[in-house]
Amino acid sequence: MTGKKAGNNSMIAVDDGSSAGLEQNIDNLTLRSVFCVSMNALVYIVLCLIWGSTWLAIKIGLSQAPPFTTAALRFVVATVTLSIICSLRQYSFPRDLKTLLRLGYPGFYMYGLSYALVYAAEQYIYSATAAVLFASYPFFVAALSWWMYRTERLSLIAWVGMALGFLGGGGHLL
Repeated sequence: MTGKKAGNNSMIAVDDGSSAGLEQNIDNLTLRSVFCVSMNALVYIVLCLIWGSTWLAIKIGLSQAPPFTTAALRFVVATVTLSIICSLRQYSFPRDLKTLLRLGYPGFYMYGLSYALVYAAEQYIYSATAAVLFASYPFFVAALSWWMYRTERLSLIAWVGMALGFLGGGGHLL
């Protein structure tokens, strides 16, 4: 088994008839597969810890500052972090006001208004209750979409996905 240089600086296996080279190649693929699965599991666990602790973090933040200050701080940190990542990856974004307003309009309602209400409500409810209520958000979006666009129908798989998401996102706390 010999290697040829590929365009992305990796080696491409070329069969020269030896079984030892093939076994080596299989071992390398197995190691990469295990690494990818392990990395995916690690990323999944980290995301669950971050998103799962969001509601408690909001509650703790509210003990130190008013709701809109706490929410603003969270979104400023997120904006700066994402701006740095986008800058490093050299993403381009629209600059004209009309497009920015068209893109910002749904963002205001999906993130700005919903989180403003969550931060305000968490002053008076338990963080677990907030998690359950926010996990029901997709159901409200589905109902609103059906109401606004009568032709909008969700498939069975979409309903099953929403139910599983709800159970994993706080429904189990009921």
